[in-house]
Amino acid sequence: MTSAPTFADRWALMTDGRFQRVWFMGLVTEAIRWLEMVATAIFVFQLTGSAFDVAIVMFCRQIPMVLFGALYGALAERMDRRIILLISMGALTIGTGILGTLALFDAIRVWHVAFGGFLGGMVFATDFPVRRVVLGEIAGLPRVGVAMGLDLVTRSATRMLGPAAGGILLASTGLPGTYLLATALYAISFFGLLSLRYEAEVQTRPVGNIFANIVDGFRYIRRHRLVLATLVVTAINNMLIFCYITMVTPIAQGKMGLSESLTGILTACEGAGAFIGALVIATLGQQAQYARIYFFGSLVSACAAVGFSFSDSFFTGAAALLVAGFGVGCFASMQSTLIVLKTDPAMRSRVMGVVSVAIGAGPLGTLQIGAIGQWLGPQNAILLSATIGATVLIGAGLIWPELRRRLV
Repeated sequence: MTSAPTFADRWALMTDGRFQRVWFMGLVTEAIRWLEMVATAIFVFQLTGSAFDVAIVMFCRQIPMVLFGALYGALAERMDRRIILLISMGALTIGTGILGTLALFDAIRVWHVAFGGFLGGMVFATDFPVRRVVLGEIAGLPRVGVAMGLDLVTRSATRMLGPAAGGILLASTGLPGTYLLATALYAISFFGLLSLRYEAEVQTRPVGNIFANIVDGFRYIRRHRLVLATLVVTAINNMLIFCYITMVTPIAQGKMGLSESLTGILTACEGAGAFIGALVIATLGQQAQYARIYFFGSLVSACAAVGFSFSDSFFTGAAALLVAGFGVGCFASMQSTLIVLKTDPAMRSRVMGVVSVAIGAGPLGTLQIGAIGQWLGPQNAILLSATIGATVLIGAGLIWPELRRRLV
């Protein structure tokens, strides 16, 4: 066990120019992801009046994690990760620029929005096997928990501000303003990454068939109980619990009758809770408690989602989402941290690629909650899904007691 970092150590990373560039990429992609998610959800719901259509657009944003996550993890071991980061930001800059132009001339359609979400999902699928591995290696193992915590603090802040900005921006400038702002921020991040100097901790490249390397990654996971448990909890959360966010807009615009701006602010309450959770972990989190923080934070989020399903006003909904977000912050702070700490350097990108696949269970959750929401209503859909999710989480905690023990 490494010695606990001091308070100065926790924040010194932010003065490292390499860390700043990679951190800023995460800041931008997360901010735009949430801003765009709310703006496009409102746009689609107002255009079609269908919660299921909103879910379909969200599905297109999430499915690349399943399709490409493990492949990206294997590719990241064979390519310069800096080049992958540059390609990702370049693609987003061009893609959102095209969407912004279409929206500006009132030529954008729902399928364009879905395609843009798919492109963003392809890039987000590189976050775990590429960007977060780079962050962890720049920080070094003694400070990896701090690095992931700092990254999540800032990304949670954007998760808080992004949805509110998305609703306000859509109301004031329409969809063109959303996409054109995204284009400008992506371009800034791209040019910042051009000067990044980074060398991977492991310089040797794997040989042989890339798909055989992917299979080896799954075999490695199976032999390491805490790594496997971390992936299982990730899949449970994304399939059954975190999909509640898909139904926030239909509930806010439907049952609560909120405006576009208030819909964005309500969604932002979840981000505010995640920001608080991530800030607490980054400031006070101890390595021995990382697994417990990860597991019990997930349970808190599930229980709060159940509470949100009974909300009928802005204030009760905001309170429930604030607590749910706090649990998400605890979960997300530890997700990458546990993987980086408990995997060999040569296997990290491969295993983090599988994390992307586990997160990719989210599209299935999005479709099922959208279908149930169309059938039983959005609030009943959240209640059913989150209740099942909490039950399955408890079962995972019994099967893998490592999730409830001190980390060694």
